[in-house]
Amino acid sequence: MSFLCLLFGKKTYYVNGIVIDSKTLIGISDVNLYMPNLKSGVSTKDDGSFTLKINDTDDIQLRITHIAYVSKNILINSELDEIIIKLDENFFISEDIVVTGTRSNKIYKNSPIATEVISKRDLENSGALNVKDLLLTQSGISESPSSRGEYDINIQGMGSKNMLFLIDGQPVTGKFYDRVSLDQISTSNVEKIEITKGPSSAIYGSSSTGGTINIITKPIKNKIFWEIGNTSPIIENNRFATGSNNYVLGINKKIGDFNTSLILNNENIFSKKILKESDIDEINKYSINTNSIWKINENNKIKINISHYLQKENEKTDIINNKTEINRNNIKINHLSSKKNGWHYKQLINYQDYKKQFIETIIHLNQIDANDFSKENSYEYEFLMDKKNNDHEISLGIEFSKTHYKNNRVNDKKYNLNAQSIFAQYDIDMLNDYNVILGLRLDKYSDYNIVYSPRIAIMKIQNRWKFRASIGKGFRAPSFIEKFSNYNHASFGYKVQGNKDLLPEKSFGGTLGAEYLHPNSYQISILFHHIKFIDHIMEKNLGLLPNDNIVTYGYHNINNVYNGLEIRGKWKITSTTSTSWEINVMNNKDDNKKSIPNSTPLIICNGYDYKFSKFPFGLTINTKWTQSYKPSTHDINTGLWITDHNKRDSFIIIDLFANYSINKSMKLNLGFNNITNYTDDKYGPFTKKTLFLRLKNEF
Repeated sequence: MSFLCLLFGKKTYYVNGIVIDSKTLIGISDVNLYMPNLKSGVSTKDDGSFTLKINDTDDIQLRITHIAYVSKNILINSELDEIIIKLDENFFISEDIVVTGTRSNKIYKNSPIATEVISKRDLENSGALNVKDLLLTQSGISESPSSRGEYDINIQGMGSKNMLFLIDGQPVTGKFYDRVSLDQISTSNVEKIEITKGPSSAIYGSSSTGGTINIITKPIKNKIFWEIGNTSPIIENNRFATGSNNYVLGINKKIGDFNTSLILNNENIFSKKILKESDIDEINKYSINTNSIWKINENNKIKINISHYLQKENEKTDIINNKTEINRNNIKINHLSSKKNGWHYKQLINYQDYKKQFIETIIHLNQIDANDFSKENSYEYEFLMDKKNNDHEISLGIEFSKTHYKNNRVNDKKYNLNAQSIFAQYDIDMLNDYNVILGLRLDKYSDYNIVYSPRIAIMKIQNRWKFRASIGKGFRAPSFIEKFSNYNHASFGYKVQGNKDLLPEKSFGGTLGAEYLHPNSYQISILFHHIKFIDHIMEKNLGLLPNDNIVTYGYHNINNVYNGLEIRGKWKITSTTSTSWEINVMNNKDDNKKSIPNSTPLIICNGYDYKFSKFPFGLTINTKWTQSYKPSTHDINTGLWITDHNKRDSFIIIDLFANYSINKSMKLNLGFNNITNYTDDKYGPFTKKTLFLRLKNEF
């Protein structure tokens, strides 16, 4: 209960209060409370509480602001006996801080780089336990088979290796078949995800040829929380039925100028699930993440992050027994400093280690048939500096990295890749209505000449309209697997052979879009993106090589063009009801003007939210509709993609979720994934209706 007391005479008093979410009634941290008359203010604590010191007996205007909530102004005076301030969540993201498009903090509405944000609310209403499942709920993102049969995230028709995946701005290492295993990244510590389309090598270097996905983790709060989750198949679907149990414990503590957090996560996936051509009986995932921040003084801060991930898979049939173990470790040390002259500096030391071992045993012979081991170590030093003066900002940076690869699929050979990079970016507001960004990056790799990656972006603001355009170049060095692999996958009928003569991928493209925002009712945007790949690295069927009796796959350089159109909208119908929609159109062609296999031409997503005005209870319905198209499968013998004569019927996936705040610290999420029971054993989705349950307590 908030209260007010008078101290030190009639003109000085203290106001104690709390700021809470109007729907959940939970305290909100980091809310700014400012008194313009007195030119002073404070921020709320982790539990939403605050104390104001007022030296005036007249009515005082109090301005309450938070980037995730609608701002409010109230009057306070010495006659009040308590203050409880309720804020409505901001339905639109115009005031959110985004970082991915420019590698610096920008308010969303002021960023010339079009950025899609999967917010904390979107995450909670998705029922997803890992980043892969979360992304699959978005338009333009699907899962499709590659030429060798593995399933990969498909983003705007591009494979995931053409997207750069970041965690808090740093690249994720450790890839299987050159693809990041997004199902290894739990959503329990994710605050939001930012997605940008088009080449971004001007600020991130190699791999950002098609776009960038930045997974941003939760900030440290002085709280302890636990979370229990479960997914259970309601209708079993042969060998694709799957369920999981998830357990999370988080401890956050602030002691003076030192903040630290520890998050433990365990997910157990049971029953059977299709994964890399195998039916996995059980998967156990364990992760530990620690994050510490030490505020040395007003101008210096040190951040240390240490994380460990362990995954164990077991598969047993009458013939074979397979075991897989994955270990991932990451240590990041940041030093942030500010100078009186306005310059801000950031130094980063980043170490990442990834190991994967697969052992296949023939049961009746008690003999190991395969023992695959891969290892990747990455060391990076990064120095960034930026300065902002009124209408312009300059950013400069240098990076040094060294990566070591080892894999017995290349005859136990090691491969080292060294890189030195320098980049600069200039951000300027001009002519009142325009914001322009110019960027250039130079990368020198141990195996290649210097690579130049420029980019320019511009935004014009006209009343409630915003017009954005960007154009740039992308670059991706051939991977260790693509160049040096030499692996016999006889049990699946093929071999993989690297190509030492591969050229680096280059991309050239950009985006063009417009956005309209009515601050109280709706937001709508349209974005066109075009990317042309030169020397795009793709898999190729080499057929039967001399003295071989199975098909060999290799890699080659080709040219491709990816075109897409996205239309997004949000509408706040009433104070309790809202809806959102996404329309995604793709038209992707190869060098011969033929459609790239399994590029879905049209996907439409809709979301509907309802929050009861008198109860802390909400309902969410998410739908994803895919237009009919002719899917393709790869013929391992001929090396050709075979397009089905019959179109795959259009289909819709519907998810239903409910959330209930039991009290100020405990929240329950309950829902159903795929309530229409739609499955396709060949192209997916593979799992029928599933029950989702999550209970979270924060105190």
